[in-house]
Amino acid sequence: MGGLGLLIPIALLAGLFFWFRRSQEVEPTNVPSQGRISLLTEAVAYIGAVLMLAGVGVAIGQRWEDIAEGVRFALLAGLALFFLGVGYATSRSTEPAFVRLTSVVWLIGTIAVAGALAQLMAEIVGTSDETSFLVVASATTALAAVLYAVHRMVLQHVALYAGVLATALATLQRIDPEHPAWIGAIVAWAIGLAWMLLGAKELVTPSWVAVPVGILTALIAPTAIQESNVGAMFAVGIATAVGIMANSVVGRFVPGLALGAVGLFAYVTGAVVRYFGDEIGAPAALVLTGGVILSIAAVTARLARFTRTPPAPGDQGRPSTRPRTA
Repeated sequence: MGGLGLLIPIALLAGLFFWFRRSQEVEPTNVPSQGRISLLTEAVAYIGAVLMLAGVGVAIGQRWEDIAEGVRFALLAGLALFFLGVGYATSRSTEPAFVRLTSVVWLIGTIAVAGALAQLMAEIVGTSDETSFLVVASATTALAAVLYAVHRMVLQHVALYAGVLATALATLQRIDPEHPAWIGAIVAWAIGLAWMLLGAKELVTPSWVAVPVGILTALIAPTAIQESNVGAMFAVGIATAVGIMANSVVGRFVPGLALGAVGLFAYVTGAVVRYFGDEIGAPAALVLTGGVILSIAAVTARLARFTRTPPAPGDQGRPSTRPRTA
C-alpha cells in the first residue's frame, strides 16, 4: 500500500522520540540531588531484573504444557501480587528512581493480572473467547484506572489507555462476533480522537502523553478499513491527518503537526500508488509521489511557523511541546 506500510513504524518512532524528549524535561518529584540513585545504577538494576524475568519465563515456558491449569493460574496470580506488592512498597518513596520503579513494576503487575484472568476465564471457567476477552479487558482496565489515580506516570497512563481501547473492542466483539473490521477501526479511531481532545484539555494527564497516543491511534486505525473499502480508508486517513495538522496549528502543538504530516504523507502516497501506479507507470508514479512529498514538506514547514509561541520579553520563543486546546 505504498507509504502506508511505513506509517506505523514512522509514527511510533516519532511518538517515542517525542516521549523521550519530553520526559527529560519532566522530573516526577522534587528532591535534592545529593544521595539520589544514579541513572547508571538504576539502568543496571533494570537489566538484571529483565534477565531474571527472562530466565524464569524461559524455564516456565519450557514446561508450560506440563503444568496443570490451576497451577498456571496460581503462578500468574502470584507473579501479579508480587509486582503489585513491590510497587505498593516503593510508591511512598520520593526518590525518583523508586518513583520510576513503581511505574515499571505496576505495569508488569497489570500485565500479569491480565494473564491470570485470561487463564482463569479460558482454561478454568471455560467461557467463550468473546466473554473472556471482555472480562479480562474490563477488569484489567479497572485495575489500571486505580493505579493511574494514585500514580499518574507515563506507563500507568498508557496502560489505562490500552485498557480503555481493549475494553471498547471487546464489548464490540461480545455484541457482534462477526462484525466487519471497519466497525472496529472506526471505534478505535473515535477513541483516539477523544483521548487526544481530553489530553489537550488536560482532563487526562500528563497531556504530553495523552495527545500523542490519541493521535497515533487515530492515524493508524483507518488502515484496518482497507479490507472492506480501501477508498474509505484513504478518505478517513487523509481527513484525519489534515484535521490533526490544522488543530495542531491552532493549538500551537509542534509534535501533533509532525505526526499529522507523517500520516498525510503515508495515506497520500498510498493513494497515489494504488490509483495511478498502473495507469501512468512506475516512473511517473514515483515522480508524482515525490511531488506530493515535497508539497507536504513545504506546507508543513509553512504551518510550523504558526505553531511557535510568541516570544515573551527577554525570551526568543520556542516551538511549543505542550498541547493547547484548539
